[in-house]
Amino acid sequence: MKALLSKWRYEAFALLVFAVFGAMHLFFSVPLLGLQAVEKGGSVHSAVQSLDGRVTNLLFKIRGEQPAHDDVVVVEIDERGSNRYGLWPWPREVIADAIEKLLDLDARVVGLDISFNNEAPVNVREKEWLAALQAGGALSPELEAVKTELTQRTTNTPDDRLEAALKRGGQRVVQGTIPYGEKDLLTTTDAQRAQWAESAKSSVITSVPGKVKGSFVPIARVKAYPFVGVFAPLPRFAATGSPIAHFATIPDVDSTIRRSPLLLRLDQPEGLLPSLALAVAAKQLDAQIFPDALDNKLNHIVLRTSKGDVVVPVEGESPMTLINYPGADSAFHRLSIVDVLDGKVKKEDVAGKAILVGVTIVGSTGDQRVTPFSEFTGGIYTHASVVSNVLRGDFMARPDWLNYLELVLMAVLGLGMGFATPRLKSFTRKSLLLVAVVLGYSLVTYALFTKGLKVDWVVPTLQLVVTAFGTIFLGYLSVDREKLKMRSTFSRYLGEEVMDVALENPDRLNRGEKREMTVLFSDIRGFTSLSEHMSPEKLADFINQYLSPMTQIVFDEKGTLDKYIGDAVMAFWNAPLDQPDHALRACRAAVHMLARLEELKLEWRKAGYPELEIGIGINTGQMVVGNMGSDVRVDYTVLGDSVNLGSRLEGTTKEYEVRTIISESTRAAVKDGIVTRRLGAVRVKGKKVPVGIYELRALGTPSETDAQAIALFETGLAAWTARKFDEAEARFKEVLALWPSDGPTRNYLAELEDFRANPPPADWDGVVSLKTK
Repeated sequence: MKALLSKWRYEAFALLVFAVFGAMHLFFSVPLLGLQAVEKGGSVHSAVQSLDGRVTNLLFKIRGEQPAHDDVVVVEIDERGSNRYGLWPWPREVIADAIEKLLDLDARVVGLDISFNNEAPVNVREKEWLAALQAGGALSPELEAVKTELTQRTTNTPDDRLEAALKRGGQRVVQGTIPYGEKDLLTTTDAQRAQWAESAKSSVITSVPGKVKGSFVPIARVKAYPFVGVFAPLPRFAATGSPIAHFATIPDVDSTIRRSPLLLRLDQPEGLLPSLALAVAAKQLDAQIFPDALDNKLNHIVLRTSKGDVVVPVEGESPMTLINYPGADSAFHRLSIVDVLDGKVKKEDVAGKAILVGVTIVGSTGDQRVTPFSEFTGGIYTHASVVSNVLRGDFMARPDWLNYLELVLMAVLGLGMGFATPRLKSFTRKSLLLVAVVLGYSLVTYALFTKGLKVDWVVPTLQLVVTAFGTIFLGYLSVDREKLKMRSTFSRYLGEEVMDVALENPDRLNRGEKREMTVLFSDIRGFTSLSEHMSPEKLADFINQYLSPMTQIVFDEKGTLDKYIGDAVMAFWNAPLDQPDHALRACRAAVHMLARLEELKLEWRKAGYPELEIGIGINTGQMVVGNMGSDVRVDYTVLGDSVNLGSRLEGTTKEYEVRTIISESTRAAVKDGIVTRRLGAVRVKGKKVPVGIYELRALGTPSETDAQAIALFETGLAAWTARKFDEAEARFKEVLALWPSDGPTRNYLAELEDFRANPPPADWDGVVSLKTK
């Protein structure tokens, strides 16, 4: 079990984070509304909801404004009207006049975001003036006109005018009202509440269909937003046949209006009261309102029309409908009430449309709301937005199943993050993965938002961030710490690039395996005598100056440094990484080493150091590579006869007086790209089969002189091996004419002189036998 957890520790951590944040998601996705934000919401819940609200606002702004439905018109009780009629509230006859003019213009429905739950004050002075005029006898024509006007005003009160307008409108006019809760019971009387309940009785929905056909869900068990009752309009207004609807708005925790309670559950009278927006939309569609409350939960609201049903979604976490704001007030067709009263509004702007009348005078009633598009918007526009949503069918929804979809996405993305993050080798790549996943989830969130689905962004994103950085930290404590240890160990052998790749698969560094590889040995000639004439400090500095660039050349060619053997360098290729051109890489390293040595000689000459020469041997063949040693210490190294031959070839460079010797197998593996000449064949001690050897002279192609000299030398070598000593001597002398100081040629000529005095035995085959290992 422990081993299993160790192997899948990142995925286990991701699952743990998912479990925590999944629980948070289910709990914190429930919105904090109204007083709940203070009474029930903790600081974390409030913070998550507030952040979620900011994200929603941002999504609205990125989407931009969209025109509201053409049939939604807002009549503003605005600043122009206040200049004429004074501060709000205005005389009711003004409102009555506006209602009648809208009806004259054939408005289909007029929704009033205004409450008429008290009597309009009567002007006592007007009655006194009328009494004085009536007692004054004969009057001038001017005073007779005043008397007539006063008679009308005192016998036909503002409430009479409003009542007449409401009676005329009937079902075409929807009156707004305010709900009250338990705290208002202390400031109202039983008689008042009974009167209000009676006035609102005809406007509430008293039956909700149940699961079984013909059955009904008790209103008290329906999980709609609860209130005790409403401050209903005066009985004379309620009796006009004009329906009553509430215009309550319930803000989120950050005071922004994002949801609308389309149905309130009332105790007095018992029933569901539609909102002003829902009632207006139903009248505009000539629809009946049918709540769907199966399992006692308000699932959605059906507006049943002759042309079919319009289904209004209700949010899964609360009995409210999310508002899909078209935009700020500029997204709507707007009219000033002054233009309506003055008859300046065209009939086509009103006829057949849903008219919403509300106060937009700043500071007059406090009916300004915070919306995703503005921090100061007339409350009438929240209702207008809902009406537009219903008429367009472009709702913003958050059904129950979306919660489970989000949980699935959280699980998949979290596990994916836990799997992928530790397998990326750099913090930058890990961070880019997190950014890419969060960006992808954000794009999905926005795409679904534009389709009317509100996906939770905050908690899933927090989960991804915690998972990513948690796995990074966990990786640092475990695998990354192990890799740092291995990096420290293998930095002596491998260049950075090779090490990065090798550490992605550490097993390749640990296991022993047999494979074809190329090994290189280089050694300083005469190092012992050199060291005898230098102080230890100078000698150390001198060797460091030599070994550092030689090692870097090995790393540049992606080789592995096996070890330093005193002043000697041992390196190999094709492990731990696969390198099909390993033989060529070793040859390039040898040529670059000799070139760098010439540069070092110039520096040493200036510093007073002695000059030195090196010999290099290279062999390609089957070798065993891996971590080898004892229980207390291991080295990443290579073993085998092919390795030993590489070492022997380095020693042979002194006998042949050349700087680099490569084996026949290395020459065959490289094929092109290097300049070589065959030096002959050697027989290693303990081996019967001879090995062909070559001098590595340069990279690329030979010059004309070198090509000619190489051809002459190899012709002479073939004659020498075939005992045609005179021909061999002639060819070697021609080589010296081109390369006067060539060591192998001089050696072969000296050997020919010995053969004349002491001919080789009959079994002589031209192969040089190496006497030492």
